[in-house]
Amino acid sequence: DLDSNDETNCMWLDCNYTATSLVVLAKHVCFHGYHLRLRNIGENVLERVKLPKCTQITPLVVPNIDYNCEWENCGHSFLAVQDFHDHIKLHVNSNPKYCKKGEFIECYWAGCKFKFTSQYKLADHMRTHTKERVIACPTCGKMFATKTKFYDHRKRQLPLELQSYQCSQCSKLFPSERLLRDHMRSHINHYKCSMCDMTCPKPSILAQHIKYRHLNERPYKCNLCEHASVTKANLEQHLTTHCVEKLMICDECNFRCRSLYGLDRHYQTVHGQGCSQLYECHCCQSRFSRGNYLTRHLIKVHDFHWPSGHSRFRYKEDNDGIFRLQTVRYESLEVTQEMMRGNKCPPLPNSVKYNIKQEENSKIPSYVLMICETGEENVVCSSDKKIAITIDDLDEKGNVVRSETVESNEIIRAPENVRCLRSRSQSSK
Repeated sequence: DLDSNDETNCMWLDCNYTATSLVVLAKHVCFHGYHLRLRNIGENVLERVKLPKCTQITPLVVPNIDYNCEWENCGHSFLAVQDFHDHIKLHVNSNPKYCKKGEFIECYWAGCKFKFTSQYKLADHMRTHTKERVIACPTCGKMFATKTKFYDHRKRQLPLELQSYQCSQCSKLFPSERLLRDHMRSHINHYKCSMCDMTCPKPSILAQHIKYRHLNERPYKCNLCEHASVTKANLEQHLTTHCVEKLMICDECNFRCRSLYGLDRHYQTVHGQGCSQLYECHCCQSRFSRGNYLTRHLIKVHDFHWPSGHSRFRYKEDNDGIFRLQTVRYESLEVTQEMMRGNKCPPLPNSVKYNIKQEENSKIPSYVLMICETGEENVVCSSDKKIAITIDDLDEKGNVVRSETVESNEIIRAPENVRCLRSRSQSSK
């Protein structure tokens, strides 16, 4: 009786799940069968392809979600996950395999407007909506959306001494040329801040930059003083300054301090433990124990300046274990062209107030950042409502691979006496 509400235990091997009803239990057991099928596919692949052994242990977490089709004018619901995926294939297969020149296949999933040139690309994209997996590791049970990701999962577990592909920027080793090539993209700056010349390789770094450099929001307040922090971690670090007792204790002696850095330095200088980092000037070979000492040396002695849009130098560990100034920075073609066009914003005053305005009559969401010219207090003001600025990192197929959200207070639109800094289109906000 699937309508029963009695608690029922799952009898699958090594599963201690307790369902609240037989309907929930049936959905749970169907996922076990789905997962077992994917592991069998993984075993068949390993019989044909020689891959390194897997040493990981990944407990299976059965998702407690509803399998509802959100395709336009559909709305079907399913109990078994495999039935759900088979149903989605009907929507995908109803499209032509390939499109003529100038024609596209649209994704009609709720809230999605992506277009593709072939049925195969649409099927690949649909996995971002349905979370479908095509293969699982027979050893640890981890599931993957493509066989390539399964291959990478096994190859990454190759012993370090057998990994022969090394990154020239960070010296990290990889088991294959493809993984090294994918990693090298992380050293290329694909994102540029629209309010300054700062460039970075990841949306999460850009979100952090905007949060610290261009937003005045400090939501985490100290209840012992007037200090306010941008993040919770910053507030927790600040609270240690109010603690009378020195919380960090040395295991070897009676030394106590307030910070982990101080404790690490104590272990290095007194007990000779840990790895002491060494920074060397590439101009005169002077050596320093901290990066900020080398930074001060480069500015005062050699008249170095921070890169445009950046607030510090970056140091790279060479093969001899010594950190030296990273003198090469890689920019993507799009970022380079944007900087060459001269879209450089003037320095903003500390009391600047922002307004983000959405342009009308635009198919792609487009936003304009505006600042007040007059400095009047009532031109742009914050409300109690919270807004979220989301920066998505998309691959070449339009799939969201990373996402970072910056939270801030809602800002009321400024009147006509404001100056438009710059317009920038985003695929999602």
